[in-house]
Amino acid sequence: MKVPGKVILLLMLFIIAFSRFSFSQHVDGDFGSLSTGNWGTTNANWQIWSTGAWVAAPGAPTSTDNVFILSGHTVTVEATSKNCLTLTVEPGATLYTAQAGNRYINVGASAGANGYIVCNGNIGNGST
Repeated sequence: MKVPGKVILLLMLFIIAFSRFSFSQHVDGDFGSLSTGNWGTTNANWQIWSTGAWVAAPGAPTSTDNVFILSGHTVTVEATSKNCLTLTVEPGATLYTAQAGNRYINVGASAGANGYIVCNGNIGNGST
């Protein structure tokens, strides 16, 4: 069976068009760690995903935000417990606390929310 040249041309244009797009696991408004540091209560250690790139965050994540601890970063939870909707620790990333006493990250903390945790990195207490 011979395929018409127009079909091949259209298929090639389709492949070229979609090869230029990068598909990401992030959606606009997701929070990602800016660098190694404290989870904090300000935007100092956070960035947000906006239109295909990480940009400065307006504040720290809240109970309605998806949070990503990005590869190569170590984020510590100190002082008080934190909240988020979903939590993803990427490969090569670490989330821990080295503080005495319990520190929590409440995942799915919004009323009626179905949160989840994906850990492809490390979660621990900082001493192990």
